[in-house]
Amino acid sequence: MKFNYKALTVQEAAKVKRTFLRKFTDTTLPWYRAAMGFRDSYGVNAREGFVWEVLRPYVVISRARAVELISELSEVYIMWDNGSAASLKKEYREKLPKESLISANGKELAEYLSDENAEFEEGNLVLPNVLYVFPHDLSHHITLTGDSLAPLGQLCITNLTDLAETGIPPAYQEVFEIARLGKPLKNNKKSSVLK
Repeated sequence: MKFNYKALTVQEAAKVKRTFLRKFTDTTLPWYRAAMGFRDSYGVNAREGFVWEVLRPYVVISRARAVELISELSEVYIMWDNGSAASLKKEYREKLPKESLISANGKELAEYLSDENAEFEEGNLVLPNVLYVFPHDLSHHITLTGDSLAPLGQLCITNLTDLAETGIPPAYQEVFEIARLGKPLKNNKKSSVLK
C-alpha cells in the first residue's frame, strides 16, 4: 500500500504548529517547559519531552479506535516530535520532511497505520511511533503516544471527550482520569478504583 503525502513549506508548517500548540496545550502545567523546552517556539522540536504530555483535555483511547477515527477524516495534518523521530534509524530519519509536519488523506493514513508491513514497502515514508493527527480545520486531534500498556497496546489520546466508545475498558479509563485529573472525569459515586 502506497502512502501518499504532501510536505508543507516551512512557513505553512510553522503556522499550523503554532496554531495546534496554542489550541491544544496547557501552558499552565508545572512540567510544560520541561516537556516543551525553552528555545523552541513551536514545541515540536523539544528533545526534553513530547507535546502529548501537555495536551489537555484528553480522553485515552485504544490504537484501534484512534485508527478508526483517523479513517473518518478526509485530509489530515500529521506532526511528530523530533525526539520520536530521533528514535528512527538514520536512513529513515533523513527521509522525513524537516518541517516535522505533512498533509495526507485520513483514510490512506489509517490503512498505513493498520498495515504492519506498509513502512517497509519501497518508497514509503517511515513515520515515528508518536504522531499528532488532526484535520485541516484543527477542530480536534488524535494522538498516538509513546506509551503502551499490556494488554491494551499503544495508548492514544484525543480531545474528543464525548466519544461513546473509546476502546478502553471503563476501569482503565478511570485510572487514566485519576492519574491526569486526581479524580474520575465523570462524577461516579460507585468508583471501581477508589474503593
